[in-house]
Amino acid sequence: MYKVMTLLTFSAILTACSSDDIVNKGNEKQEQKEEVNVGKETREWSSLPEYEKIMEVIDRNDYTFQTMTDNQGKRILFLTNNNGEKIYKTVFVKNEKRLKIIKVDGSGEIFNDIIN
Repeated sequence: MYKVMTLLTFSAILTACSSDDIVNKGNEKQEQKEEVNVGKETREWSSLPEYEKIMEVIDRNDYTFQTMTDNQGKRILFLTNNNGEKIYKTVFVKNEKRLKIIKVDGSGEIFNDIIN
């Protein structure tokens, strides 16, 4: 009986230790994955042909880009502030290389031109 109790106690201890290790390893992997995604997302936006012109035209606040449409003909993005409010809408017509930037608050179109 003593051997069975000892065996059960050690089993419980080993199980508890190993499950903590698994949880911690999972958290470490998740944190690393999030960091990689953030970096990849930043490079993704800056590689768009319209990115530089957008940054030039809008105020230099911190915005989050959200893709609404991206197909062969056009790409529509929303730029939101830290509160999640949509501040700007951009429409890039790919075959014409035409960029339109619209301020969502009612000010309307603030840029409409062909970019290089």
